[in-house]
Amino acid sequence: MQARLRLLFLLFLLPVMVHAQRSGGGMPSGGVPSTPSLPAGASAGGQGNTEVRTSTLTIRVTAPKGQLLGKEPLRVQIYGSGSSAMGTDSYTDARSQVSFPGLPFGRYDLVITGAGIEDTRVTVDVTMISQTEFVSVKLRPSPEGVASGVPPDVPPDALKEFQKANDEAKQRHWDLAEVDYRKATELYPKFAMAFHNLGLACAQQQKFDCAADAWAKAIDLDPKSADSFISLARLRTQKHEFAEAETLLQKAIALQPANADAVVLLANAELVLGKNDEALAHARQGLKLLGPPAGGSVPQQFVLAHLVAGNALESSNKPGEAVAEYQAIVNAVPNSPAANEAQKAIARLQPPAPAGAK
Repeated sequence: MQARLRLLFLLFLLPVMVHAQRSGGGMPSGGVPSTPSLPAGASAGGQGNTEVRTSTLTIRVTAPKGQLLGKEPLRVQIYGSGSSAMGTDSYTDARSQVSFPGLPFGRYDLVITGAGIEDTRVTVDVTMISQTEFVSVKLRPSPEGVASGVPPDVPPDALKEFQKANDEAKQRHWDLAEVDYRKATELYPKFAMAFHNLGLACAQQQKFDCAADAWAKAIDLDPKSADSFISLARLRTQKHEFAEAETLLQKAIALQPANADAVVLLANAELVLGKNDEALAHARQGLKLLGPPAGGSVPQQFVLAHLVAGNALESSNKPGEAVAEYQAIVNAVPNSPAANEAQKAIARLQPPAPAGAK
């Protein structure tokens, strides 16, 4: 089945996660952003040369009173204001906090996910040059009491190479990061996070076989790593291996049922495989998980979910409902490539009335 719109044109704009080990007991601290920081001089409204004030936003994640967060880093995603669904993400350090420098003043959506907590979504208004926000998350009970992640017995020399590679990745020196992630895995062959980040470093250099091998190894070492399943699924999608991507995403969702990224990507794979009913159901599930865009902040998954839903409805001969999905894209991101594609589809599904018709 052929999709009527270019569903995959923004697929690889969605973030690929990078892990960073939290400090504690001699372990290094700090997170690595998987995508560049939001540009300090960018105007949320995209107008003129007006000087834009920027902020360093620090997010401090807290647990309910009397409870403690786990030892694993939590992923914090931030989506910027405006119609360009920009996003970046990083991981909390040993103090359960992470900073995002160079953010233009405005409203942002934050999504906090990780082992042992319920997915949390909040909106923050950035109005100060230096601003700290405390975000409380709910803990999720673990039936086995065992958290996935880096084993506690990682030797110091392997951790040192891992942190060195993280620092190089922050500077986008992916070739150097690849070398040092490899050293970390050689020094400690069970280092799942190092294999995951090695996959990212390889992917950034378009060494896709290397990336696939690294993510597969990370999954083998840590079968609870939803991030590695999702990263490998994106790569399979790029290679048009949609059946493999579908299987990987199903496993990721089994681990993180509220992961909107995985749900929407699964909908995309199902659509291309001709599973229209499943694709529509997962697209709508993804939209429910994402919630309505707040303050002009539009996640890329929101756009992709509506594209998938529109295509599935077209294929099911429901043009009226498909138009509603495409119109949602035009309304949300009116000056984007996705909106241009959606407008073409709307024009096709709603041809103009003949001249002289009443």
